[in-house]
Amino acid sequence: MTALDTNSAAKRAQAVDAACRVIRHGGVEAANLRAIAAEMGATTGLLTRYFPGKQELLQSVLQQTKDTLNSHLQTAILGRAGLDLVRASVRAALPLDPERREAWAIWLAFLGLIPGDASLNAIHAQFPDALRQVLIRGLRDAQRAGALPAQLYPANAADALMCQITGVAVRAVSMPDKHPPEKIEAFVAGAFAAILSREERGG
Repeated sequence: MTALDTNSAAKRAQAVDAACRVIRHGGVEAANLRAIAAEMGATTGLLTRYFPGKQELLQSVLQQTKDTLNSHLQTAILGRAGLDLVRASVRAALPLDPERREAWAIWLAFLGLIPGDASLNAIHAQFPDALRQVLIRGLRDAQRAGALPAQLYPANAADALMCQITGVAVRAVSMPDKHPPEKIEAFVAGAFAAILSREERGG
């Protein structure tokens, strides 16, 4: 990589980080090129040298957010199977540190804009889709190993867990002082047990 390429990559990263800060404090609606350039300490003209328009920049913001969450997930599940895999993936998805809390804040900020934008929707869906597939795989492994009953439907249990994770993330992002990591983990552990118990009963 040449010095020019390195500088270009660094500027693009600065722009994405600036856009994340604007979105975090004002929502996606506030993330226009002028506001992002000001946050970056640059001119709009300089910003558009690296991102021709707002759409390309928002796509990069979502891509970075997805990569952050997915990196935690893939690291946590390495070498795990069955219920150990499920527990590890649930914990990895939770906003238990500043990096994941920030990523969730950005991911949630896009929710209202996603339905009408196919390109953003495709990126936005990648992390929850990956997490759901990991959960289903772990639940099926546990089922085959006899750790869960045959009547449990892994896809239903995975969807219920996804709802719990997203709900906890909303509360953790909106009220961080009231949802420290230990409280989040305790709540999700209880919800995890309740969901599996309900599924075992065929509920």
